Amino acid sequence: MEPLDNKNTAQLLQQMRRQTEIKPEQEAPSETASHGGGTFRIRLALAGVLFLTILLLDQNKKCLVGISMDQIFQYVTGVDYGVGLKNWVETVVNGLQVLW
Repeated sequence: MEPLDNKNTAQLLQQMRRQTEIKPEQEAPSETASHGGGTFRIRLALAGVLFLTILLLDQNKKCLVGISMDQIFQYVTGVDYGVGLKNWVETVVNGLQVLW
């Protein structure tokens, strides 16, 4: 392999700069935005269907795989999220102090 002289190096750098300038123009931002919006709409629709299903099950006093809505409500309200959050923050802070 031949060593590159300054002229060849300058040409290679110029070609690399041109390629980096061309690449962002080649990508279509509308494709990315529409794809992201499409998945968001799908997730939003699924969340709506799930919410309505849970509402219907609760109104009809039905159990989903043996778990009633009252059991879920008791579990969610019975947990002290403040203590869990405090412990998590202390763990993160202690971990950061070890790094320093």
